[in-house]
Amino acid sequence: MLARTELIKTNSNLKFAIGFILVANFWFAQEATGSFQKWDRNRDGALSKSELPNFEQFDRIDTDKDGVISREEAQVFFRFRESKPRLPDGARVKKDVSYAPEISKSNVRLKLDIYSVKGREGAPVCVYVHGGGWKIGDKSRVHEKAKYFLERGYVFLSVNYRLTPEVEFPGHAKDVTRALAWTQEHVSKHGGDPNHLILMGHSAGSHLVSFVALNTDMLKASGVVPESIRAVIANDTQVYDIPYYESLRPFGLGKTFSDIFGNEKGGWVAASPITYLGTREHVPAFLLICSSGAAGISHDQRLECAQHFANAIEEHGGSVTVSGFPTYTHEAVNKQLGVTGDPVTLAVSGFLKTSSQDSSL
Repeated sequence: MLARTELIKTNSNLKFAIGFILVANFWFAQEATGSFQKWDRNRDGALSKSELPNFEQFDRIDTDKDGVISREEAQVFFRFRESKPRLPDGARVKKDVSYAPEISKSNVRLKLDIYSVKGREGAPVCVYVHGGGWKIGDKSRVHEKAKYFLERGYVFLSVNYRLTPEVEFPGHAKDVTRALAWTQEHVSKHGGDPNHLILMGHSAGSHLVSFVALNTDMLKASGVVPESIRAVIANDTQVYDIPYYESLRPFGLGKTFSDIFGNEKGGWVAASPITYLGTREHVPAFLLICSSGAAGISHDQRLECAQHFANAIEEHGGSVTVSGFPTYTHEAVNKQLGVTGDPVTLAVSGFLKTSSQDSSL
């Protein structure tokens, strides 16, 4: 039986909202370019601490830890910069909690943020893993997600992980499992149920949560109980089965992915979530969201990759839904998640309701 697939189109109001997002992104890019040129006094194409002596976020923006902020890193900062997320009454946020002090207590990439509601106990926990091509991104960019999950009775965690070139794959995934191990040990102090985890990721984060949720050996090595992961929301990636994805591309895997996963098929297989389906006695429920496409892949190809993975999940006894949004950009499916009444949000709500009724959860 094929996984249930939904193709959802936007109405005119949502198209306007997506258009606004694209214009805003263009404006931020222009702002980043102008500011960068002004700050780069020696015109070497990079910003040093001597050029930004009082800039408190320098280390956070310098994602590759080479001691300077590149033009790309500055553009990412401006592009994804956002105001403090709106949260429901009674909500509290604890930021920059170190989840792997045995490696480094000061490394900003080994920290997470906790969103909770005072007085809540035994709540399901959503652990969110950001995207950014395994090279950029930050846990602060939760948009409407924290508010959405808190209003539905969850505790919400947003996780940073070390990025390439600081680590090579699977180092990113190992950091995520370390964050999950910390969550199982400590989240009850913040009102969460350590045995009821929902993993959610966007883009590269989708690959990571899918990979981690199915990799029983990696979970156990970090001290995570695999059965505690009840469901996975994978928001827009195509690398569930990397060799399969490569076969759809006329010019090979592409630099974005070969930089992370190498150029050998054996490495691609080892980095593919589909490889580890057989290691889980009980496969968690999956929601696979697909946008209009990105990184040289069309919506139909992205949908094909998701459906291929969904079929394998069902063959291993898991439940899965594939939701396609052919008029949403790769960024829009992320930013709209949590917006009241938005189709992406409705798809997530329906999935959570269905998966919570599954007797295996």
